[in-house]
Amino acid sequence: MRIAIAFYSVLLELYPSSFRKIFGKEMLDTFSIKIEWALRRSTLSFILTIAREITDLPYNIFCEHWINYQEEFQMTQNHNLIFGKPWLSAILLGVVGGIALVITVISTTNGPAIYLPYMLLMLAVIPAHNLYQSHTFKNRFIFGMITFMSATTILYLYIVIIVNPDGTSQWISQLSILQNIWEHTWRLGLMTCIGAIASAVVAQLSVPKQKGINTVSGS
Repeated sequence: MRIAIAFYSVLLELYPSSFRKIFGKEMLDTFSIKIEWALRRSTLSFILTIAREITDLPYNIFCEHWINYQEEFQMTQNHNLIFGKPWLSAILLGVVGGIALVITVISTTNGPAIYLPYMLLMLAVIPAHNLYQSHTFKNRFIFGMITFMSATTILYLYIVIIVNPDGTSQWISQLSILQNIWEHTWRLGLMTCIGAIASAVVAQLSVPKQKGINTVSGS
């Protein structure tokens, strides 16, 4: 039992120091009580309790380091020209996503592969929300829309100007300009609807944790 407690205390050192100072002793005491009660029941219960508590640690340690990183990032980058302004970051993220989409078009055939960068782009928006502690659905939704539409516009312009320049020249020279504008507008409108749905889902899934509220697993 002493060996298990000593081993657990060593593993607790992997948590951020700020977290250990607040919760370290409480977690160690809770672990000691749990394995003591398990040992009274049976040796098997003792072993299973230790295994369960230890296997939970890697994920919990990673989460706490991520939260700690978010807090430090927010403190150090709050006045940074790019990282201190969410909307500039959204545009920058959208540009990176647009480049990824263009590379996908160049390197793959037209097909479902084009949606992979979109999925990765929207997943990247989730940690961005957490970094900025965006607690309102409206802000998270707008951030996602800016990112999504920036990437979509870059891809659209690439296809119109680079992939199909002859079609673009013909479109400009034709007399039915209004009709052609409508043909392009409805496509962008469709992407806007898709982006709105994706952004709403991401905004709902990326609610940041409230500051100062940390759940200690296993306590």
